[in-house]
Amino acid sequence: MAVNSSSPLNAVAALLVLWGAVITLPLGVVGSLSDTGPMRMVFVAMAAGGAGMLYGGVKMWKQWRRAVLVEREHQRDMRDAVGAPPMEHGSPIPSGPGVALQSGELVLARWTYTADEWREYTQAEWKRRRLEAIVVGTLLLLVGYCSGRGGGDEGNAMMAAAGLVGVAVAGGLLGRAYLARKANESAPGEAVITGSAILLNGKYHVLSNDTYSFQGVRYDTEAKPPLLEFSISWSTRKGHSGEKIRVPVPAGRDAEAREVVAALGGRVDASSPPATA
Repeated sequence: MAVNSSSPLNAVAALLVLWGAVITLPLGVVGSLSDTGPMRMVFVAMAAGGAGMLYGGVKMWKQWRRAVLVEREHQRDMRDAVGAPPMEHGSPIPSGPGVALQSGELVLARWTYTADEWREYTQAEWKRRRLEAIVVGTLLLLVGYCSGRGGGDEGNAMMAAAGLVGVAVAGGLLGRAYLARKANESAPGEAVITGSAILLNGKYHVLSNDTYSFQGVRYDTEAKPPLLEFSISWSTRKGHSGEKIRVPVPAGRDAEAREVVAALGGRVDASSPPATA
């Protein structure tokens, strides 16, 4: 799943907040004006909360709409800079690394992949994400079991809740992995990398903007296929969350991959020496 601020999920979140405001604000206003008893302060609090939700929902919606416009324009700029449509693997690239976007940002790499290279990446990514879902779900189950063990009815309820959460989280991660796999299989492979975003097989991934913070990149030459792994993070109400965007490195592009790492201040995890050609 693409990592970006223009995701439809952000629009859904804004609409849910606005829906909450539509319900809460009128009830709070009417109740605070009509009730003169002890419940009046409750209705006042509801009205204040509804007003806050309305403000927050409108702000979220505006941020999403702005992100849609900005990210679509940036994606179009990236595609125009390297030339569209994608070319066959191994064909000359009329515009590649070092080409500047209209914004002045440089294209660090533009790669296409053979069918075998892309199939290997798609299968490896599916296995990695599937294992991640199983591990996360299992850990949640274990935490719930340990927390509720020996706690009587309350402990059993805690274990049941943890089980539901574990299954839901694992199912969500598996669903995301499956959708990513189907999306990857539906097109040939192509990657365009800049310092602030990646176009991977047509999916726009943000590396750095007002919401996402770029945490670094590492080049794993021993992975199959070799990978550039970009790490990003963002703030949540409970702290920070993160995601990794893995870009396969096609055959013969080792030197370019190392240049990307150097440009972004990352590291190379390898036992093999740099390519000399």
